[in-house]
Amino acid sequence: MQLPPELRDCVIDFLQDSRPALQTCSLIGRAWLPRSRYHLFRSVQIEPGRRATAFRSLLDANPLLGNFVRNVEILGSGQDTPVEHVVRMEWPTLRPVPAVPTYPRLGHRRISWLENVLPESPKVLRRVSRLTVVAMHIHPELVDVLSVRFPAVKILELNKCRSATFAEFLALPNAFSEASCIQIHEMYCLRPTQPPAAMASRRRTLKTLILSPHTDVTLLLSWLVVEKVHTALESLSCHSSGQLSATAIRDLLKAVGPSLRHLSFGFSDVKDPTVILHSTELSLEPCTGLRSLHIHCANSIRFSSMPSLSWIILLLSKLNSPQLSRLEFFISASDICSFNLEGLAVVLAHKRCASLTRLVFHVSPRGDYIQGVERRIRDRLSSLALRGLDVDIVSAGQYSRLI
Repeated sequence: MQLPPELRDCVIDFLQDSRPALQTCSLIGRAWLPRSRYHLFRSVQIEPGRRATAFRSLLDANPLLGNFVRNVEILGSGQDTPVEHVVRMEWPTLRPVPAVPTYPRLGHRRISWLENVLPESPKVLRRVSRLTVVAMHIHPELVDVLSVRFPAVKILELNKCRSATFAEFLALPNAFSEASCIQIHEMYCLRPTQPPAAMASRRRTLKTLILSPHTDVTLLLSWLVVEKVHTALESLSCHSSGQLSATAIRDLLKAVGPSLRHLSFGFSDVKDPTVILHSTELSLEPCTGLRSLHIHCANSIRFSSMPSLSWIILLLSKLNSPQLSRLEFFISASDICSFNLEGLAVVLAHKRCASLTRLVFHVSPRGDYIQGVERRIRDRLSSLALRGLDVDIVSAGQYSRLI
C-alpha cells in the first residue's frame, strides 16, 4: 500500500528529531528520499576533525546535497587543525564515497582546516540562510572565505569570537550585505577602537540586532548611528552596563525613532540603573512605533543588597507608543518585592497604553513557589485585570539563563 504524499511527509516531519529514523525513511524508496534529506541535512555543524572532512567528501560526491543545507554552525578551536587521516564515509542511499587524501597546509594562514572542508564553489551552499560562527578568530582571510562560500546568509550569529581590532571584527558582518538579522554573543577585541568610515559599505538591510548582556555595545551602536546603518532597524535587543553604553543606546533610540517595532532592554551588572537613566537621559519617548517591549530586571544575587527597580517605572512613565500591545518582564522571584507593581498599574492605566492587551511576567525559579508569586502579582495588579488586560505569570527557569 502506497501512502499519499501529504501523509508520507507528515510521517517524516514527525520523525525529524530522530536521525536514525530519518535514515531509515530515506531507505524506504525514492519518494521518501527528498523529504528525509531535507531534515537530515538542514542543519550542519562544522569543526576541526574527521567529521568535517567527511562532510566535504560527501558534498564532493554529491553536490546536490548542498541544496538541503539551510543552517551552518562553524566551531573554531583557536588553532589550525591539520587533517592527518584519510577518511571514508558511508551514507544511506549514496554510493560509497572515495577516500579523500590529506589536504596540505596553506602556509601561515590560520584557517586552512576550514578552507579544506568547505566546497570551493559558492554554488554548493548557496541556499544557506543562517550562519553561526563560534569561538573563531576573525581576520581578513576568514572574512573572505565565509563571504564567498555563503553568499545568501540572512541571519548571522557570532558567539565568543575575537579579533585584533574592532574594525576587523566588524568586517565579518559587514561582508554579508544581505543579512537582515545579526546576533552577537560576547565579542573580544584586543584594540577596541572606532573603525574608519570606509567600513560602512553594507546595504541598509539590517532589521534585527541582538546583543547579549555581556557584549559591550558602546562602539557597535555608536558606529551604527554615525554611519547610518540603522535606517532599516525594526527589532533591537541590548543591555546597558554603564553610562557609556546607556548613552550609545539613547542615541540609537533617538536615531531609529518610530521605525523600531520590538525592543528588549535591561541593565547588566548595574546596581542602581536609575542614576544612569537620569545622567544620560535615556528614554523610550522617541520609540513611538513599538509593538512589543521586553524588560530584563536586575538579578539580586549579584549584589549584597536588594536591587532598585524604580528605573522600570521611570522608563515606562515616558513611554509613548500608541500601538504597544505586549509588555513582558523577565524577573527573579526574589525581586518581586522590590518591584513597585502599584506604580506600574498607575503607569499602564494611562491612555498612552490603551492598546496594551497582554502583560507577561517570566518569573524564576520554577516550581511550586511560582504559585505564591502569581497570587501576589495578581493581587497587586487587580486594577489592570478589571480593565480587561490579560496578566500572565509563567515560569522562566533559571533567570541567569534567560539573559
